[in-house]
Amino acid sequence: MQVYIEYAILDNLIINTIILCLTSFCLRLKICFWRLFLAVIIGTTITILMPLYIVKFEIIVKIATGLIMCLICCTAKGLSSNITYIIVFLTTTFVIGGFCFFIIYLLGGDSENLPVPLSIITLLIAIYVYFLTKAIKVFYSKKKLHNYIYSVKIKYKNKCVRINAFLDTGNRLIDNQKPIVIINQKTFEKLCNIKLSYILLYKDLSRINNAHYIKYNTISGQDKLLVFSVDEFIVENKSTIGSENILIGVSIKPFGKEYDAILNAEVLC
Repeated sequence: MQVYIEYAILDNLIINTIILCLTSFCLRLKICFWRLFLAVIIGTTITILMPLYIVKFEIIVKIATGLIMCLICCTAKGLSSNITYIIVFLTTTFVIGGFCFFIIYLLGGDSENLPVPLSIITLLIAIYVYFLTKAIKVFYSKKKLHNYIYSVKIKYKNKCVRINAFLDTGNRLIDNQKPIVIINQKTFEKLCNIKLSYILLYKDLSRINNAHYIKYNTISGQDKLLVFSVDEFIVENKSTIGSENILIGVSIKPFGKEYDAILNAEVLC
């Protein structure tokens, strides 16, 4: 009997911690560890002492225990925030419980003779739910990013390159009233057929149309950006911009893997 109580205490500590952490994670709330510890201890204590209560009050005690744990652990302020936390807590409990019953059914349907503790099963489910949530978040972030990516063509002398460009509303760089679209080093070298390192080392701008440096502000201070003119800049299905209306800047720092240029917001205006 002593072993059973020890396992019951361990199971409840782990399961309560997992459910409360998942609830806070789903609501993007910061976890306060002393609140979490207090809520888990109170919830586990009441659950372990449950057999001492009158049976007909068991459901009421369980509901009250869940509410108490939520009110202790919820770090958001306001009645609506607490209600939301309770709803997500109950939903998470039902989901975890459903997964547990499903696994118990697969293992033979006997919860008293499981080959592994119930807390281990719950922990594995929580890990699965955590990584599933992360995967969904990555999927939607990429989908959102895709909405701001445009296919563009840049024509310069006898060269034409097709790349993906990211529309950055924060890019407001202009020079002589011309918006600046920033490309990466790889695109520059392919377009101009010259190494950027050669330009930076020998400061020979004569081989590039209207090449010059402009100063711009960064978090760490001022920096210089190499800009030049191209013959034509085409945003597919949007607009075609001539050399007299746009400048191209060259960034030494790499961009994301999904794009090779950063569009100026004024290009699409």
